Amino acid sequence: MSFSLPDLPYAPDALGPYMSAETMGLHHGKHHQAYVTKLNELTASGPFSGKPLEEVVKSSYGVEGAEGVFNNAGQHWNHCLFWTIMKPNGGGAIPGQLGGRLADTFGSIDEFKAKFAAEGVAQFGSGWVWLVEANGKLEIMKTPNAVNPLVFGKKALLPCDVWEHSYYVDYRNRRADYIKAFLDHLVNWENVARRLEEDVKVARLSLTKGNSIMTVLYVAQATAVGGREGHAETSDKKIAVDLSTPGGNKSGTNPEQLFACGYAACFGSAVQFVAGQKKIDAGVITVASEVSLHKDDKGFSISAVLNVLLPALDPAAAADLVRAAHEVCPYSKATRGNIEVTLKANGAAV
Repeated sequence: MSFSLPDLPYAPDALGPYMSAETMGLHHGKHHQAYVTKLNELTASGPFSGKPLEEVVKSSYGVEGAEGVFNNAGQHWNHCLFWTIMKPNGGGAIPGQLGGRLADTFGSIDEFKAKFAAEGVAQFGSGWVWLVEANGKLEIMKTPNAVNPLVFGKKALLPCDVWEHSYYVDYRNRRADYIKAFLDHLVNWENVARRLEEDVKVARLSLTKGNSIMTVLYVAQATAVGGREGHAETSDKKIAVDLSTPGGNKSGTNPEQLFACGYAACFGSAVQFVAGQKKIDAGVITVASEVSLHKDDKGFSISAVLNVLLPALDPAAAADLVRAAHEVCPYSKATRGNIEVTLKANGAAV
């Protein structure tokens, strides 16, 4: 398995004036590309050859003799997330559950930003500052060099790169100003919120070759109809679904819940099917399906966002797999022309 530099989800000059095209050209086109090139060189053979990126990051951390592999794999993973967590005209109001949890945890949004910035400034030398979730709680942490929350078993929600190549062209040595601009004008808070809420509207499918799509649908929808949070699995224990009822409705269900569960389960099976055909080890497939039904004088219309999490794959491979799955997914075929579907792979639009 070779790794590739992901395309930016926006034009190189789209984040100006807070992050210039010159910075993006150097940061994405030179520095990130260098990590990818070196990682491919170091993993062409040996114990890390052919392994998915996340596995390389976790298994090389702290291993004597694997420092080069870890540094380049970690930086590749960190930057792949970093690009997706920014957008033109970013910043602004922090949506939904994320805003509430930040205020509950840190006292207020302003206090969260102040503590996040302080940790970023305090990181000596090169590194990152992160908003993470661990054991159901939000935390701010800083890490040196290529180290990231993955190696500590924590879920990264928001990374900020505080290596000098991320800000020196635009801010010189004013790291505090860079972090403030990042939080106020660059962060795509909707994507951060989705990363936090993925476990709320998701059927977590542990799929193996030969599992029936209908079996997955049955388990996922039965859990939704029960209107409960919890775990359900098939008798052979090859398919497991952990589901928190979308919208927090624990006393019943609604069409959005049923459709979201069904679409998530079916699409997960389609991803598995295509991965098998292409002989790709996709690892655990997670699909977050957010569905809205709209009624007007002409009847109903449906919109859905499918975010397929494939941490075992690099961004380009994940996007290709999601596109191919959309072409064969029965739900996608049956609703084509009647539903507006937004596809994402690891949080990035496909």
